[in-house]
Amino acid sequence: MDLQLCWRGIPLEPAKQCISKASMTRGARIAAALIALVGAVVSANAGASNAGASDAGASDSGEHRDDGTAPGVDAEGLAGANGAAFELGEWDIAPHVELRLRGEYRRDPVDVGGDVFEGVAVHGDGYRSPAPAVFIRQSAVGDLWLASSRARLGLRASRRFVAAVVTLQDARVLGWLPGAAASASRPGTGIFEPYRAYLELFDDAVRDGGGEPLVRARIGRQPITWGEGRLVGDKDWLARGGALDAARVELQFGDGLTEVELLAAMLAMPGPVPQPLGSTTGAARLEGSGAQLYGLANRWDVFPLLKLELGVLARIAREPLPVELVRGDTYVVDLRVHGAWRGVDYAAEGALELGRVASFGTNRELFAGAAAARVDWQTALPLDVRFGAFGSYASGDDSGGTGATQHRFDPILPTVHEHHGMMDLLGWSNSLDVGARVAARPLTQVDVALRYAFLGLAEPTDRWTAGSLAPIGVAPANDSRSLAHELDLRVAYEPWRGVSFDAGYGIAATGSGARAILEASGHGAPELLHFAYLATSARVW
Repeated sequence: MDLQLCWRGIPLEPAKQCISKASMTRGARIAAALIALVGAVVSANAGASNAGASDAGASDSGEHRDDGTAPGVDAEGLAGANGAAFELGEWDIAPHVELRLRGEYRRDPVDVGGDVFEGVAVHGDGYRSPAPAVFIRQSAVGDLWLASSRARLGLRASRRFVAAVVTLQDARVLGWLPGAAASASRPGTGIFEPYRAYLELFDDAVRDGGGEPLVRARIGRQPITWGEGRLVGDKDWLARGGALDAARVELQFGDGLTEVELLAAMLAMPGPVPQPLGSTTGAARLEGSGAQLYGLANRWDVFPLLKLELGVLARIAREPLPVELVRGDTYVVDLRVHGAWRGVDYAAEGALELGRVASFGTNRELFAGAAAARVDWQTALPLDVRFGAFGSYASGDDSGGTGATQHRFDPILPTVHEHHGMMDLLGWSNSLDVGARVAARPLTQVDVALRYAFLGLAEPTDRWTAGSLAPIGVAPANDSRSLAHELDLRVAYEPWRGVSFDAGYGIAATGSGARAILEASGHGAPELLHFAYLATSARVW
């Protein structure tokens, strides 16, 4: 049995590196167990201290992430909701503490081991190939274990029309990466950094009239989610989460009926351009502008059954770039329609992608598209039964990396672990999926959800991209769209508001297309894939 321990998430999520459990010292294993035990005790104590607080934490939306938080909610907007806020002179102070521990197990993981690619950019192709060049081939991984912890300590201080938000984060994963893909920096075993650090300005008229401010501006590091996070999301499932160094301006019109948002974010800092292979050391160093993301969104709240969101994104990428990006200009126009009425909640989204991306000796035109839809029904049946159905499509490239136009859709900065199943087998790129789910509450504090999905490829000969946007591989001779039939079961227990325990298990039966790609990329041809996790979290706002 191949038993390996891998790091997947800090700071480069798609990295494919492992160390064997046997190589860990006994002291390291004992220390890891003590860390997990102490963390569990701390989390339980934090929950007990909040047990007596009424209406603590965020409102119960009936739908949660796998770590217990409500999807699409910017956490700092809830600061002080449990009564933890206090006044200091003319300032309102709201502290924030969050602890999370999670253990994961994967059997035959598809995005660890096997081929390690030189880059992981969605539009990064190799020479006459739809996948980046292979840097090294590692042994296939049989059993993969991962343990992660995350602690956040934050403070929001506001006075009239100004607020300052700072959240420090310590994120750690049990394991060490002995290597990385070419041009990737060597990560450590953890990271301590600001997760939020921004200044907010807003119209103080909201203090008298209530509701959202007419004008709000934020500048600094912040998590950002547009819509359901398919194009811009916070990636809260990952140990580090996803935060951007950005400036945002939000404008409200017509008593909240219309909202306009402007976004500018730095994805890669400007700096010296790496010299090409074989260049002389005395050659002049060029300066590059890095990568930026610009966005404009207009949202109309027509009535509860009809809400519209029109968004435009522009990503300009130049050297120096991380392995997640390639040079190019990517423009996305996205339209989302959603609403709710009498227990029915729906959303439909379509995106068109234009621009150009760099390839070998030329620039390829970009023309791609994607669509997604879902509907959920909250019934009046006992046990709070809910039903749902969903489906999505994203175009792929059928030219084998040689066409003048790139048709593979790039989802920019999506939230992971939300839309394509808990196993993260598929991203919104060269993909199609369709499925259904059912959920119920057998007890007030317990939520159980079962989800089935068929996962496939839009173009069988194009690359298979995981939920983390890492390339899994490509099989040029593959003629099957079928990737997997995935079944997920999740149980969430929330004994106190702000304290949750989550467990999930996913199993996927691979299709002929998945087995062809996995075998071609050095993963073997497993017929069944397994994933399980256990997590606990505590929050104090």
